[in-house]
Amino acid sequence: MKSLLLVLPVLALCFLPGDSISQTVDPNAGGRFLDLPDGFGLSEEEEDEPELIEFYNEEYEGDAFFFCLDKSDSMGEAAAGGQPKWVVRNREAIKAISSMTSRSVATVLMFDYKKERSDCCGDPPLKMDGAGKARMISFIASKKTANHPGADSCIASGMVKVLQIANKTNNEYRTAILVADGRAQCSGDETDPNRVFQRIMGANIHRIPINTIYTGQQQGDDW
Repeated sequence: MKSLLLVLPVLALCFLPGDSISQTVDPNAGGRFLDLPDGFGLSEEEEDEPELIEFYNEEYEGDAFFFCLDKSDSMGEAAAGGQPKWVVRNREAIKAISSMTSRSVATVLMFDYKKERSDCCGDPPLKMDGAGKARMISFIASKKTANHPGADSCIASGMVKVLQIANKTNNEYRTAILVADGRAQCSGDETDPNRVFQRIMGANIHRIPINTIYTGQQQGDDW
């Protein structure tokens, strides 16, 4: 079994909506402004703010979430708590999906050793209403690791596919999250860390925030 170490840099960006202060003029107050409650006079659409979800003990904002999750063979190894890493991955993803409201949409893609194919749920992204959540949770729960022994990690192709889906949406607060436990290793795909990074950024034409979560060993030169 190969021990893979992720060297993709963290690109996490945070969109924080500015505080809105609504004011109006009292015609009998000589032009003075009266402070009104936040959101007064705004439409329901204007009042919408990004949702806040928790994933691997970190918080992320968005109204469209695009998960790119490692399911290579090494995800069967034990995490720090002793459980297989794929068990932790599924638990975290299901918890995040369950916390969303119907104001958000989501995509979950599982990448492994087949660069030409990745398991995906949400192309186009699913609305996180009851039916959408149920479909996505069922998809996540059915995934463990790749069936192919010794399967590597085609990170570049997986992340490019996620960005292609995200680029077709018009949501204001799109955010992507990549989870991997090692360096990209994939026959016929990019594996050099710098070229992996360049390929991913080249596909990110709308500059969607990309957050990376590393679940591999916290030791060695790459770490």
